Amino acid sequence: VRGCVGYHAHLPQTPARPQSKSKLVRLDSLNDTKLLVSTRLARCSSGPINSPVDFQFQDHFDFIKQIGRSPTSEVWLVKSKSSTTHYCVKKVIAKFNNQAERTRYIHEVEAVTFLPAHPNVVKYFRAWQENQQFYAQMELCECGSFGGCLGRLPSGSLVDERDVWLLAAQVAAGLAHVHAYGILHLDIKPDNIFLDRHGTYKIGDFGVAWVAGKGWELQDGDGGYVAPEVLAMDDQALPTTSADIFSFGATLYEAAAGHPLPREIRRGLPNWAEGEEALRGRKSLPLEPFVIELPEGRSWDLAVLISQCLRRDHAHRPSATDVKSRAHSVLEGLE
Repeated sequence: VRGCVGYHAHLPQTPARPQSKSKLVRLDSLNDTKLLVSTRLARCSSGPINSPVDFQFQDHFDFIKQIGRSPTSEVWLVKSKSSTTHYCVKKVIAKFNNQAERTRYIHEVEAVTFLPAHPNVVKYFRAWQENQQFYAQMELCECGSFGGCLGRLPSGSLVDERDVWLLAAQVAAGLAHVHAYGILHLDIKPDNIFLDRHGTYKIGDFGVAWVAGKGWELQDGDGGYVAPEVLAMDDQALPTTSADIFSFGATLYEAAAGHPLPREIRRGLPNWAEGEEALRGRKSLPLEPFVIELPEGRSWDLAVLISQCLRRDHAHRPSATDVKSRAHSVLEGLE
């Protein structure tokens, strides 16, 4: 991806590292207009709007236009009155009726409260409530979501292979960063990957993220991308970073193949091309790794990487750091 123009047609499987408990500014009232969460980035980058009282949209931002809408929220392009910097503000359409509903909205920003800035992760700054509605201020990604970019491709066109590797390298870098701070995204998919005006990929929408040590209830992401072990997980089990790798593999497959991961593959790929039953009595023969089929013209290296990310056994998936390293190596060879 070059700017907004469009496209030329074994990690140790342990739970994510615990994170220190966040210190949030919260009051009990649901009706007050007030700040709910101020992230580390907001405290480092901006001045006098961290007071928990009297925080109102019109005092700090000029509305420019609505740039997105879903059944549950609106997304606005705004400009800061104090710095003239442009931001994205998400407003949840429905009013919350109790603290439990409000807490569910806060989850997205609370997950990244102490996360340092990274070029491949959307920056979150603060969240507040106004008229019993939830607002969140984030970094502006001018080119929208990667899912939107895929939807705008001409019929029959595919993302250029170099751009697929760039997606792999940059999103893997973002995943490695959030994993290092004890955060699992758990909803990696094209619609939750965003691009800025320079064509840089950024992970966003932490609405179902899980943070080690928080005691949060595990939530499922999009069923078309979620790792099979997460769907089968019981209340006592903990997710691992490899769950994000499976979802990322499904995303890379969609970018490379031009369509979502087929339903029969969503339960994960076997580690080997032949099942255990077929191998009985033939154990002296070498096993051939199972590699997914991609459209003609795609490289073998890309098919192998995607297949490894989609392994049914999460212990056989690569880490985000592994994916990043391999993608960078391929990109260097394409220069």
